[in-house]
Amino acid sequence: MHLRNNFAAHSGIENYEAVQIALVLPPKKKSGMPFWLHRELFQADMLVDPTGDIEALVKHVQHKVNNKIDQLQNKILLEEILPKGGDYWYRKAKVK
Repeated sequence: MHLRNNFAAHSGIENYEAVQIALVLPPKKKSGMPFWLHRELFQADMLVDPTGDIEALVKHVQHKVNNKIDQLQNKILLEEILPKGGDYWYRKAKVK
């Protein structure tokens, strides 16, 4: 019940899940490689359901959430990251 209350219902009282977003820069400015947003996710990863019903539901919801995250990441890249240009982000990262 404690796990349910903290993880699903009131998320955040304990540190069961966390996510960080990182902007990944190409190793060289002129490499032609794109910038990339990376999610570093820490989340409880155990699912026990002999019927498979819950697993199918979780996978469906996860697919929907990942699609929305991908859309938001593309929006951030197009509207916030790319317009500032590579030089700006390399200066912020203090990369020469």
